[in-house]
Amino acid sequence: MTVSAQKKNRQPAYQDNDTSMRVELRHFPILGLGKPYADRIALRWTAGDADMLRALLHDGILIDRLRIDTDNKAIGGWERITPDTVRAWSKDEFEQRVTERDTALLILAQSIYGKPTYPEGLGIIELAGMQRMERENRLLTINLYAALSEEAAHAAGLAFDDWMAVDTTCNYVYKIFPATVEPHVVMPDTGYVFVAGIDRVRHPIYEGLEAVNRDGAILIKWPGKYQDFTGYFIDRSEDSLTFRRLNKVVYIPSIDSLHSRAKFSYMDSVRNGREYYYRLTGVTPFGEFITFRDVVKGKGIDLTPPSVPLFSHTESGDRVTFTWQKPDDSDLLGYHIVRGMDVQSVDTLLTASGMLAPDILEYSFKKSEQPHSSFYRLMVMDESYNSAFSEPVYIFSVDTVPPAATYIVSGNIDSTGVVTVRWAHLKDEPDLRGYKVLFANDEDHNFAPASNIIPDTVYEFHTSLRTFTPHLYVKVIAVDANYNHGFPSEAFQLTRPDTIPPRTPVILGYENLPSGVSISWFPSVDLSFDRFVVFCRTSGQDDWKQIAETSDNHYTDTTVIARKSYEYSLTEVDKSGNRSAMAFPQTIVTSAPLDEDLRLTKTYELPTKTVHLSWTKPARKASAIILFKDEGEGLTMYERIDGEHLNFSEAGSPDTIYGIKIVYHDNSESPLIK
Repeated sequence: MTVSAQKKNRQPAYQDNDTSMRVELRHFPILGLGKPYADRIALRWTAGDADMLRALLHDGILIDRLRIDTDNKAIGGWERITPDTVRAWSKDEFEQRVTERDTALLILAQSIYGKPTYPEGLGIIELAGMQRMERENRLLTINLYAALSEEAAHAAGLAFDDWMAVDTTCNYVYKIFPATVEPHVVMPDTGYVFVAGIDRVRHPIYEGLEAVNRDGAILIKWPGKYQDFTGYFIDRSEDSLTFRRLNKVVYIPSIDSLHSRAKFSYMDSVRNGREYYYRLTGVTPFGEFITFRDVVKGKGIDLTPPSVPLFSHTESGDRVTFTWQKPDDSDLLGYHIVRGMDVQSVDTLLTASGMLAPDILEYSFKKSEQPHSSFYRLMVMDESYNSAFSEPVYIFSVDTVPPAATYIVSGNIDSTGVVTVRWAHLKDEPDLRGYKVLFANDEDHNFAPASNIIPDTVYEFHTSLRTFTPHLYVKVIAVDANYNHGFPSEAFQLTRPDTIPPRTPVILGYENLPSGVSISWFPSVDLSFDRFVVFCRTSGQDDWKQIAETSDNHYTDTTVIARKSYEYSLTEVDKSGNRSAMAFPQTIVTSAPLDEDLRLTKTYELPTKTVHLSWTKPARKASAIILFKDEGEGLTMYERIDGEHLNFSEAGSPDTIYGIKIVYHDNSESPLIK
């Protein structure tokens, strides 16, 4: 059962009003458990810290009980169930009631009342540390034997039985608290224990025992998820009928069992080859011994490889002869000669027709039957199929025939630049060492190696995506045991993902029209161009609003209000969805409907080839005149003139078209006047 400790208001053990020096008491909760039986609820508790052990054992505790119904409502109030203080037996009681055969009680008495001894010559810090360790060991010993023996738990003052007929429809809450409140530096704090009455008829099944065969040992494992046990006993049998206990002292696993997948374990040393049966018994804090449901068997197995003799060879013409000495191992099964393209590989068995008997100490073959340079090793195997290998022997064979060409099956480049290439395996090349991957940015370029020799048929490497080269080309070359390189595969084209955003658009200008505001910008030069996205906001606002998507390089906003200031911007989007940064905003004050007769007059003075422009004076005060000129690309902004001026002259052609806009003092503009 779980226990929650309720914290009290902390009071100082000592306070000096003059110096305001304050000493805080350390409080630790009393930790408890409860278990319902038909005629009682058994309670167990212990100290939350070794330093509070003395207060808990000698000062004692009291217990109150509260009953709760199925609706989680209290039945009555708190009720005192301990007529007297519950505390450990006195030293005299131990001497009167304990015999020499009561091992648990004898150890308990020594842990509670025994006087410790310490080495002489210790410093203050060393002595304090050793005393702290001694108190923690006492707490551990008292808790252990209180769990192993119900009588020991009561003798230590860490147990109480609440005798009654337990109602399975009720729950019970127990309050365990110190009988006296004395200003110890470390104070026991109240602990609460919740007991469900229905647990009286619940009988959990414990299982999950495993046996793992090891060399000269069997490892017993079981789930660490069970929180009901303080320790365990392990029993072993040779016939699954008669079991003998392996550990005389309760076994406490060292692994933290709070992890749901943790495993406890116990190692038993045994003779190899003989089967043994095991069962497990857990000890609860209430002194109960509960045996796991499953019985498992295992045996020690020989995992020691045989010894390896010196492996040597001689060559005579086309014939190669291997020789070796017979190892001293009594369980020797035989030999194999293995062949590989490097010192560690086992590519083929030279003795594929069968294992060589233990007494055969020589083997020969023709080099013409194995035409490729290779490493050869002697594999020694025992009756348990443990194997060991000799040092390799390299035999060179002349081979100038390159392997065949493979072909690339598939490939791709992901968004992070990782290139994955797969190709066909050359099954008909017996001496194939592996493959090399080559790459280039153009099919006509020289291909550079992307890898060393690799034995697999798939390879990954990284390429840059920040390039204007849209494709990557890959080839694969096969390499045999003599490092002959075959012909490369056909170049395989891969497309790089486009991760480079387009250039930032540049707004050319704008025009106030009767129908709205027209803005224009430079057209895109991106080959993967898809569209422009146009944004607008009222001047002074922070958030942009998307108003259009277009493939043109101009847009007219017909939703504007006269004599109001707006800001426009746009981004460019390519076919891969990459977006440019937003263009530098263009601020525009929309024009009001023309309420006066403004006229622009152009004259041409032939002798001086001068164009003279004049216009009528605006009715409202103008801050500037914006002059537009068509130089072959339509009317574009040409010059800004002071608002007081009514004329303009420059050298030019009589066919040049001009226009003006009046910018008023409120920043509003007139329509374009041609």
